[in-house]
Amino acid sequence: MAEELNPLCGDRIRIEVKLDGEVVEALRFKGDACAIAVASASVLSGLARGRPADAVPESVILAELGAEIPPVRMQCLRLPIHTLRKAVAQAGAVKHGA
Repeated sequence: MAEELNPLCGDRIRIEVKLDGEVVEALRFKGDACAIAVASASVLSGLARGRPADAVPESVILAELGAEIPPVRMQCLRLPIHTLRKAVAQAGAVKHGA
């Protein structure tokens, strides 16, 4: 489990991930965030299942959203991606006894 905060806007996303080796078996999120961050997390949770955690690039999420995201709001789109990476890293650390 990992939680990330965007200090510029206050968006907060928490992701819990279950891994089978390097592959995402299950992912769920909770967010107190803007529509872009929540939509990004929702798309990410669907696309990540059955794939390695780093196999869903932001360009795929952006395409799935089907909307133009202004450059100043791309951090909102990236917040769930960074949170998933952190959750995976933490899961790996726990698994290896760190």
